[in-house]
Amino acid sequence: MRTAKRKAYKRWLFALSLLLAVGASVNAQMIMSKFEEDPLDQEAKLGSPRPHPNRSGELYALIKISTTLSCTDFMAPDFGTGAGMGEVECSEGRVWMYAPAGATKISIRHNVAGTVENHPLPSLKAGTVYLMTLTSGTQRNIIDETLDVGRIAIDGFVEGATLKIGDVEEIMTGKRWVKSLRPGSYTYEISAYGYETDRGRIVVKQEETISLTVNMVSSIGEVSITSTPEQGAAILIDGKMQAVKTPATISLDKGNHSVTVTKEFYKSAKQEVRVKSGEQTPLSIELTPNFAVVSVRSADDGKIFIDNNLAATGSWQDRLEAGLHTLVVEKESHRPYKKSITVAVGKDQTLEVPALEPIYGKLDVEIVGGYNAKVFVDDAEKSSITPTTVKDLLVGKHALRLMPDDPDWQVYNATVEISESKITPLKVTLTEAPRLANLIISTTPSGAGVYVNNERKGTSPLTLPNVNIDVKQISIKAVYRGYRDREMTHTLTRGDNLLNLTLEEIQLGSLKVSSNVSGATIYLNGSSVGITSYSDMQVKDLPTGAYTVRVSYPGYNDYEGTANVRQGSNTLYAHLKAKPFRRIPDPTTFIDWRVSPPTSYVGMSVGMARRWGGYAAFRASKSMFNPYPNVLDGDNEEFVIDGLHSFEETHKRLSLTGGVMLRLASWLYVYGGAGYGMYAPQYRYEVKNEDNKTIAVALATSSEASGLEVEYGAKVNLGGFTLSAGHSIIPGSDFGELHFGAGMALGKRSIASLFGGNDFSDSYIDFDRNDIHQAAGGFHLKIGGGVDDVGNPVASVGLHYNNSKAFPLNFEVGAMGAVEDINFIVLYGGMYSSLHLTEHFSIDFGGGYQWGERSSAGSLFDEDISQPYYKAGLSYMFKGSSWGGFNYSYQRGFAGKGTPIGTHLLTYTIGTKPTWGIIITGAVVGLIAWSAANSEEK
Repeated sequence: MRTAKRKAYKRWLFALSLLLAVGASVNAQMIMSKFEEDPLDQEAKLGSPRPHPNRSGELYALIKISTTLSCTDFMAPDFGTGAGMGEVECSEGRVWMYAPAGATKISIRHNVAGTVENHPLPSLKAGTVYLMTLTSGTQRNIIDETLDVGRIAIDGFVEGATLKIGDVEEIMTGKRWVKSLRPGSYTYEISAYGYETDRGRIVVKQEETISLTVNMVSSIGEVSITSTPEQGAAILIDGKMQAVKTPATISLDKGNHSVTVTKEFYKSAKQEVRVKSGEQTPLSIELTPNFAVVSVRSADDGKIFIDNNLAATGSWQDRLEAGLHTLVVEKESHRPYKKSITVAVGKDQTLEVPALEPIYGKLDVEIVGGYNAKVFVDDAEKSSITPTTVKDLLVGKHALRLMPDDPDWQVYNATVEISESKITPLKVTLTEAPRLANLIISTTPSGAGVYVNNERKGTSPLTLPNVNIDVKQISIKAVYRGYRDREMTHTLTRGDNLLNLTLEEIQLGSLKVSSNVSGATIYLNGSSVGITSYSDMQVKDLPTGAYTVRVSYPGYNDYEGTANVRQGSNTLYAHLKAKPFRRIPDPTTFIDWRVSPPTSYVGMSVGMARRWGGYAAFRASKSMFNPYPNVLDGDNEEFVIDGLHSFEETHKRLSLTGGVMLRLASWLYVYGGAGYGMYAPQYRYEVKNEDNKTIAVALATSSEASGLEVEYGAKVNLGGFTLSAGHSIIPGSDFGELHFGAGMALGKRSIASLFGGNDFSDSYIDFDRNDIHQAAGGFHLKIGGGVDDVGNPVASVGLHYNNSKAFPLNFEVGAMGAVEDINFIVLYGGMYSSLHLTEHFSIDFGGGYQWGERSSAGSLFDEDISQPYYKAGLSYMFKGSSWGGFNYSYQRGFAGKGTPIGTHLLTYTIGTKPTWGIIITGAVVGLIAWSAANSEEK
């Protein structure tokens, strides 16, 4: 009983000590299960990475690792004392390690899988690829559930060795391997790559540890292979082609191996070799020659083919293996030379190839039209005249050139193909040669500007190719500063035209010009060179010679003379004489209103005259544009509705005329002109109801006179206020009338007098100098709005035209209309002038004619409001390249009956100043000034 308890106690004590000493955890380790040379891995040698030299210039050995472990967790390998550290590279999912040549052991560290310590290696060779296989092993110290076990402790094995006990295999790691086994007898095998297998038997006893020390002997040796009499032979070991050639040292397992070497021009040789572990065995294999040296020389420098392969041209010498070979020598357009060659080992031979037989044909050349030409074949002249037959031409393609003796025809170039023993016919039609010349111009000195036919072509020396010679004669001028211009004419001929122009150097001088008038313009030979000032004006660098001098200033007679400029400084004084004063009449602009009593045809005339001038005028009656239809017959029959009617006689009148004006005195002008005129009596009927409201309107027109209208008259200018009277007729009719007008005359003197200026030159306004800011000539768009006298909103849009700055006359067309209870729409056209108060402000006044109608709420008819109108206003114009501004105007018809009350308009005008001509602008800015409540017409 006590013995059993003691045994149990010992078992538990043993288990606890074993757990503390060995541990029960799982230790992850790396295991090298394979390492061998991989001579056929050309990808590793040729691709990336590849073996590269270390700092001493010696190539590394390259170890390609086959593993599933993470590449980036590998640390640099250690190859022991003396060999040093290597490098690690990750490429395409593989692990590569660079090892120094001669290393015999390696230590590998992985951050996760552990280490391989001092694993033995065969001596590594520079520039050689090795394959290594790594796996992650697990070492477990297993403690049986029962303590009826023994242990085996193994020392002296290499890292990663495989231990086989019975059918169980384990990877051994660390410096000592401990394994628990049940008591009994076991056979074991310990094997590792590159080492001989250690085998034996052990007896395991309960609760005892059996120590086993193994001595693993390397099984790798080396063989150093050379070949004679030449190195560079391919090596096969045990039938497997190696990646190296003789001389080479190759690591092999110990034992017998078959070595075969092969080399071109030698017979293969095979030998057996026994490799001993850890030793290098030398092996020299002698090769038996199987060739002779053959030389070939061709008299025609033909192409030499050996066994259908191009070997050389002209001559060739090289080895040929013993046996039968074919020799062919070829040359274009010749028959080939063929021969069989028997080559015996060690018997050199030389073959002389005779001249190859040429193959000929003929070419027959004829020019259509019978022209003569020299014949060249491959740049060699074959005949001096055509037609001709060229004999003994080698077969094949040749370059043909025909050079006509007439320069009017182009040289003919072509490629012809000659066939064996045949005549190749060729008929040629020549092309007319282009009439071109090459103009080559040089000057002395060079660098002069060259002009051909007054067009600058460049500077000398100058070549102008392909100049058409149809223009036979050309002019050439050379210009160079400090030299006189040189001009010449030349007649062009085909080909190169060589011309040299020698320029004559000229002397330079200067000319000082002074005058009694400062600011006068100086002209030399018609070109302006400057202006005079209070000091002399000096013109420098003038070629010596005579110059025509003119000095000019407004209000003075020009000075004209000749200055002889010599080398150095020259002076000239120009005395200008003032011109006698002659006053030119000021231009006067007329604007007046015309009437023709007793019918009160109303119109407007505008014009301008200095001594002579022109005018334009129009007159019209409101009935001219009456919108009502003619519903009565021509008998003027009265009719009565409810006993109420009214009758009115009117006249239909239109006149558009224009003509000339003549100034007879400062206060008297006469005018005459012609245009279109029309006159017709018209009768108006209004039918009213009992409430005295018009319920019907009708017109009737009698025969009318129309066509050419002639007029004449006179104007009197009374200090800016004008009166006019005239007479007009329509030839071919009995129509004639007197017309009268009143208006204003706007001229320099009359405008200046409004400001009280005695001397107009001191006045702010100066039409000649264009100091007044006025819209430039052109069209401008106006849009705006306002109210009438009873507060109805009014909208307005129009097109405005200004003729010029010097003649501030404005023309306008447009439309306006009420948009509330009292509705009317008016089209109008007229003109107005502007009296400028300042640079920006002006007073506008004028008039024209309006066409339109209006209707009142509850009314059964539209009332005609077509009649002349007058207008007045105030404008503010901006200053700058874009023209525009605001305008206030009051517009009202002349007649009282059927007339809309006066209309107040505020408009905005926008446009662009043109530099010439007329510009129509498309910019529109709208502005409604104000509106008021609806009101009824009274």
